[in-house]
Amino acid sequence: MGVNFLKALLLGVFCLPGVGLAQALDQNSNEEATLLPTVRIFGSDRSVVTESMTPGVISKEVLKTQQITDVNRALKQSAGVYVREEEGQGLRANIGLRGTNPDRSKKVTLLEDGILIGPAPYSAPAAYYTPLMNHVERLEVFKGFKATGIGPNSIGGAIDYITLGLEGEDSTDVQSTFGSFGTWNTILTHSEKTSFGGFLINGSFLKSEGFKKLDGGGSTGFDKADLLTKLRWDLPSPDGRYQGLEFRFFFTNEDSKETYLGLTRSDFNRSPYRRYAASQLDEMKWDHRQFQIRHEFQPTVTSLIQTDLYHHEFHRTWYRLDRFRDGTALYGLLKDPTSGAANSNRYSILKGELNSSDLGGTDYQLVMARNDRDYFSQGIQSKWTGSFSSGAVQSSPWAGVRYHRDQIKRNHTADYYEMSNGSMVRTSDSTQQDSFNRESADAWTLTAGSDLKWRGFVLTPVFRYESIDFRLDNSLDVSKNNTRRSEVFLPGASLLYEWTSSMSTRFSYNEAATISGLSADGSEVKEEAKNFELELKFIQPEKFFEVQVTGFQMKYDHLTGTCTISSGCSPSNVGEAFQGGSARVQGVEGEMAKGFAWGEVFVPLRFTMTYLDAKFTSAFTSTSTEWGSSISEGDPLPYIPEFQYSFSFGTEWKKWTQELTFVYQSRVFDQSDPTDREEIQGFGIVDWSGKYQWNSNFSMIAKIDNVLSREYAVAARPFGFRSGKPQSFQVGARYEF
Repeated sequence: MGVNFLKALLLGVFCLPGVGLAQALDQNSNEEATLLPTVRIFGSDRSVVTESMTPGVISKEVLKTQQITDVNRALKQSAGVYVREEEGQGLRANIGLRGTNPDRSKKVTLLEDGILIGPAPYSAPAAYYTPLMNHVERLEVFKGFKATGIGPNSIGGAIDYITLGLEGEDSTDVQSTFGSFGTWNTILTHSEKTSFGGFLINGSFLKSEGFKKLDGGGSTGFDKADLLTKLRWDLPSPDGRYQGLEFRFFFTNEDSKETYLGLTRSDFNRSPYRRYAASQLDEMKWDHRQFQIRHEFQPTVTSLIQTDLYHHEFHRTWYRLDRFRDGTALYGLLKDPTSGAANSNRYSILKGELNSSDLGGTDYQLVMARNDRDYFSQGIQSKWTGSFSSGAVQSSPWAGVRYHRDQIKRNHTADYYEMSNGSMVRTSDSTQQDSFNRESADAWTLTAGSDLKWRGFVLTPVFRYESIDFRLDNSLDVSKNNTRRSEVFLPGASLLYEWTSSMSTRFSYNEAATISGLSADGSEVKEEAKNFELELKFIQPEKFFEVQVTGFQMKYDHLTGTCTISSGCSPSNVGEAFQGGSARVQGVEGEMAKGFAWGEVFVPLRFTMTYLDAKFTSAFTSTSTEWGSSISEGDPLPYIPEFQYSFSFGTEWKKWTQELTFVYQSRVFDQSDPTDREEIQGFGIVDWSGKYQWNSNFSMIAKIDNVLSREYAVAARPFGFRSGKPQSFQVGARYEF
């Protein structure tokens, strides 16, 4: 066990004196102030002290106060969660939990209201779709043992986007903000109670001209629009037990002038918001449709059956610069753009300073990839929960079943262009077919567990069983066609002891898996790990105080990965899975929240910290661009920060509310192999948000992202360095009635 791990564990333990310190400080606050539960800060109340499976929560109050439209900025404030930003706007989240690679969130299970939301979570787990935060009410984070019953991927955990719910009373909410880089965000929500139940309509539009400057001029912005409709029908049921149906329809689309092309390190240091001329045609377009029906029924007053039927469709086309026609990769070129005349010429072509035709032949032509993909994800799931007691023993069992099917169709083509006087001009050559295949998966999932409470003890056994049939049909290379079945049985158990009504400790063990589909030879690729956790909770809502500290260790027999363009993979291998060596991830997570009340002033404070020691524990040779070619014992896992902290300080006084948030992330590496490895330096960012409540209906709002105007890199893959968001301002108004 490393020295840094021990230091971090001690730091987490020594957060405990903050219990006494915060209580002492609170004696100076106004005890007569109106009690504001810690749900305002971390989304918790005292009941979670005795609950083993309760997720971490980024509450409605936090999202609303900080006016968050970028999920990355929200998740960085949750312990154990880290992200690899991509374009600085949160259009495509790359989320990691507890040592999993954040690339395309492919090792995290993404949910929306408890339903799988990834375009094809089994057959193609790389998630190019991220729910727009304009219709999200809160975020729930399941990690380690708490994610045992959630699949397909549970080693790191799951993120559940909880959408706006149907309000008890009629309400209308209109909000509009505008600011830097031509950014405009407008949200309209109407909720109404009716004789049959109720309905909700939420529509929003978010656009920006973009903060990057394209050589030669042009747009680097985006626009997104979505429409959410919920319809609830309360059905008659005996004895006052609830029964109801909820229909949900959702549509969203995006058009963004986004690119994978970054900058050389020297160009980034000089002008981090620059974009080379060769990316002028890059554009992502997608649309996403959802249809869901939820039925809830209470067979008894102490039990509930919830059943969901869902169908989702996602179509995306990304037209983007991919490579030079002679096969020269952009990643290697931008690492060393001046090594020889050929590289210097290609580098000048990317910048639009040299014409392709000046060099003759086709080698210096540019290849634009059109990656066209169609997805669907559908299924039916049902979960029963109950509550029983027998003498001194209380039991809260649950059981669930899900049938799920998803599919991806890839139609990847390539067009040839020449750089001519700073403009991309298409050649007369015909389009080339790069990939044409289909992957699908049919999955059955069974899960069950129970909280068994006796005196101060809570024993929670849980398991998940999955059976998945994978199928690959490759129209360009039928030798790759294959089918295979994968099965996993993942048990876990937790023992919690409630020391007082405010404090508990928990120890747990669980087995977890990442199910990645098929490798290049058609064999099953499955990642399994064993996870141990020790957790302390201390919550006093009446004192506005909460502390949680968790230490954990995960051991992998074989780490796995999936080929994605975003990690630098070859276009012909996209979607293929691969295996690596053994690895170990251990760490400490801490969260502390405290609210102080002095008369009419309320001051909420939040602090989170994450320490991660994520390394390979064996040596092996790899073909993965994600790891590098020659891996040694002790090499770090890519894009996983060793330390991450967040701290927020707010004030609420009469009609004024404001909050200052600081987030720090330590350095990360773009691959494990030290040969030609790039380091992305650590950075700290300060954001501010404020509100003035003019009257009960009308408020003025403002926010500043990156208050200190910090310039920082967020990624070096797949093609060079890309920047985070620069300083930006937003002002607007909100009207509720």
